[in-house]
Amino acid sequence: MSPKSPKQAAPEGRYVNLVDLDAKIGSLPATSTEQCHRLYEFVLTNPVSQILELGFAHGKSSVYMAAALADKGSGLVTTIDLRGAHSCKPSILEVAAMTALAPCINPIFNPIFPDVGSAWEMGRMILESTDAERHCKPVFGLGHVFASSLAWFFPAHLAQSRRD
Repeated sequence: MSPKSPKQAAPEGRYVNLVDLDAKIGSLPATSTEQCHRLYEFVLTNPVSQILELGFAHGKSSVYMAAALADKGSGLVTTIDLRGAHSCKPSILEVAAMTALAPCINPIFNPIFPDVGSAWEMGRMILESTDAERHCKPVFGLGHVFASSLAWFFPAHLAQSRRD
């Protein structure tokens, strides 16, 4: 999925100006801006285009990963949280819209059970990616798990997890 046309060119020929992004959403709680910059650089410099994020709250880390994908020219952040995440102010939908990165973000508010985590939605995704011979094709190149003050991200092509 390609991002919308930029309103203003970013430095170094990039779509996203991180200084502007920091000014718009840097003060949002949850993931620190420093952690978001590390996520951005990781996504930008590694061969990932499809990202699965578990837990998004306001969508701050989602937007920074989407910014890296936009700078790469394509990709999508699929991010899952509880239905209660709708009540965050601003919501992920508002944050994605104000940063013009909504085309690169697919937020899923857990549609099956409103008070349980991402497991049911992930199970559905696995079933959809599994053929009759029970082979599950890889879909995501990066996983980012956000839980309270811990943020983990791991590239699917590496065997070990990396703590953010």
